Amino acid sequence: MGTNWYALTERGREQARITGEWLRAQYPSPRRIIRSYYQRTRETADLLYPDFPIREDERLAEASRGIWHVRTEDEIRREAPWEIDRKQFEGLYHYRPIGGENWPDVEGPRAGIPAELALPVSGRDGRCSNARPLDNAVAEARPRLDHRGDRRAL
Repeated sequence: MGTNWYALTERGREQARITGEWLRAQYPSPRRIIRSYYQRTRETADLLYPDFPIREDERLAEASRGIWHVRTEDEIRREAPWEIDRKQFEGLYHYRPIGGENWPDVEGPRAGIPAELALPVSGRDGRCSNARPLDNAVAEARPRLDHRGDRRAL
């Protein structure tokens, strides 16, 4: 079974429900929600914003590591030892495993995503002020310690 079919665990569903409560309180009407086609991202998005339209974008899929997804390093050493040498020679960034992608393969199709996130959404006013709105939301949500040691969300 491919990793795109893995469902959330009960713990993951509970974490998504808790996170969703916080997100909906802080951001009741997000500009857009985009997710990959992976089962666990579908479940997470549905739990975060159950009544909000969610767009699927295949560019958000995880990198395919090819042979490394289906074989252990020991199996690769035994069955395709040249792959170990090739990976070392080419380096992690440029190495494209058998049946997989290297990091430039992964980055290429995703290059336009930040610009798309900054575009206005039909029926909503305003524009994102930067290309990383989710990163900013996560940074704002990260619990901090104030000077008395009390936990608070910024």
